[in-house]
Amino acid sequence: MTVLRVGRPVLMKVSSEGRYADYVQFEFEWRGNACFVVGSREAPNETLLNGSLLSGEAELHHGDRLCLRGRASGRLAMVLVVEYVS
Repeated sequence: MTVLRVGRPVLMKVSSEGRYADYVQFEFEWRGNACFVVGSREAPNETLLNGSLLSGEAELHHGDRLCLRGRASGRLAMVLVVEYVS
């Protein structure tokens, strides 16, 4: 299994909204041909997958949307769209 931890250092390279992410906001895990996203329970802001709170893990599909949501403010930031390229 391959794991990629994604958080503020990586997301700041994509957008200034990456500043709202924790040092590790979520992880991508590859298992065979499938990719899963696992949210961090310790992150100060929540991770949403397709508008719903990511709790635990979920398999990613082409077109899925990941974003951050402030726990206190409810504001959305850092919308990322999953693209599978073969």
